[in-house]
Amino acid sequence: MSMRKLLLFASLLLPCFGAAHAATYYACAATGNMDTANFWGTASTGNQTCSGSDVSASWPFAANGDVFDANGATVAVDVDPGAATGASAGVCGSVTVTVTLQSNATYTGGFTYATATNIVMHANVTGSKSVGLTITGSTGGGTICGNTQGGSVGGSSTYAVSDAHTSVTIYVIGSLTGGTANGGDGYYFSGGSGSLSVTGNATGAGTSAPGLMLTGAGTGTITGNCTGSATSSTGNVPGCWANSTGALTVIGNIINNLGQAGATGRILYKPAMGNYILYPADSSYTTGVINSHATLVRVPRNYGTAQ
Repeated sequence: MSMRKLLLFASLLLPCFGAAHAATYYACAATGNMDTANFWGTASTGNQTCSGSDVSASWPFAANGDVFDANGATVAVDVDPGAATGASAGVCGSVTVTVTLQSNATYTGGFTYATATNIVMHANVTGSKSVGLTITGSTGGGTICGNTQGGSVGGSSTYAVSDAHTSVTIYVIGSLTGGTANGGDGYYFSGGSGSLSVTGNATGAGTSAPGLMLTGAGTGTITGNCTGSATSSTGNVPGCWANSTGALTVIGNIINNLGQAGATGRILYKPAMGNYILYPADSSYTTGVINSHATLVRVPRNYGTAQ
């Protein structure tokens, strides 16, 4: 059989086996670490209880796409939930496993990260009934390689990430998206000092869920777009909001929506070549689409100088 026919035969045969399905694991006790033996089970049997915990007798066992549900527990992220080679601070490396960390839709609880751990986490983070991931500390640092999604279940603070770290830098490489719940911010940074560095886009959603919110004296930089909520014309739901003394530097496009700003507050805008600010020109405007229904403001190459 020729190599060409062999490859064709293989391409037809592979779908017969089907793709591997991601698994969901639930915390089985009130507290534990990510790598605690027998801490994760394949089914929830209630708040902080589960069945099938023998699957997690040893770590690591996660496969790409797996979901870890806090199930009402408080879970410390002490190891990389995913896997990669060549990762370092602010660098994701060659990624082989990305998982999702999520709070539960019924029970409170969530994941915690201490900056002294100082690791790269290859994980998406989702808030639900409570905060998905809470970050604290003043030494070390950390990197999140994954997207964040704010909560969609009722509550006033259902952030995907609530970050109160100081002094050091946290890196996020991925998109930050608000949820539909009130206060379901994609990323909420309240540190009194320190910095946050984001490479990715921030998008507001719902009626009170910015993609990225700064509320302390800590500073931030986002290399990506800030897009206001497309689902609400009331309230203040920008993609990026610096709501205190800490300034947010935006290097990217600012995309406004009907009734919602792309970025607001203490914003330092330092666009790169080709970046722009987009405004709705009429009620037929579609988010991010450059046409007759939008007003495009091109940024001069040498921003900050007379043109």
